[in-house]
Amino acid sequence: APLVECTIRKGEKTNLTALLAQLDAQAREEFWALSQSPMYGEDKRAVGIWQSNALPQGSPLLAATNSYHGVEISETTAACYAAACRFNHACSPNAHTAWNRRLRKQTIHTLREVVAGEELTINYLAQLCEPTDQRKRRLRDAFGFECACSTCALGGEARQLSDRRRLRLGRLASMVYCTLPTACEGEGPVAPLSLSVLVPMPCCTCAHAREEPPMPCRTCAHAREEPPMPCRTCA
Repeated sequence: APLVECTIRKGEKTNLTALLAQLDAQAREEFWALSQSPMYGEDKRAVGIWQSNALPQGSPLLAATNSYHGVEISETTAACYAAACRFNHACSPNAHTAWNRRLRKQTIHTLREVVAGEELTINYLAQLCEPTDQRKRRLRDAFGFECACSTCALGGEARQLSDRRRLRLGRLASMVYCTLPTACEGEGPVAPLSLSVLVPMPCCTCAHAREEPPMPCRTCAHAREEPPMPCRTCA
């Protein structure tokens, strides 16, 4: 369960000190025991601990979609936790964290088999479908550390292949969610219906028709603005 919850609105000041004053002694002690990024100074401050640890209470898929399309959110609700905020980041994490509104808890689920003694890692970024240099820069700017995970440590052809795959995953992910958030709040997955009326888009490299046709959002039925995609040959 959260130690402290807070809704931050763009352009408004939030008094974290007042929120912490409402906690019992144990919850306050657990909050101040959380780490603080060096980018916020050596002396611990409430805002520094919050910025270093707070996890969003919202849909990870919607957050990833907004990040991919550059949608800015004016209001964000997040929380700090005694245990969930202690997981380290990896660009190929073996666990996933998400807020469960029904349980009112931050839940952690493994994404693959985990061997005994292996560290559990999560993702700090809204979405991971960016090349290595961009991910490292976002982590450096937001959290003040240089990512040295196994994925970022790749070099040469292995890194290039990883970057190409992530960019392709990002383009494919953009096909799954509506690009008109004002119509259906961006949460409408596409429906595999009426494929015969949809026209396949050409490959962005060789102009050959791709097998994957553009698909409308199931919620609002608006056509999505699909980014250029390569065919299987050029991919």
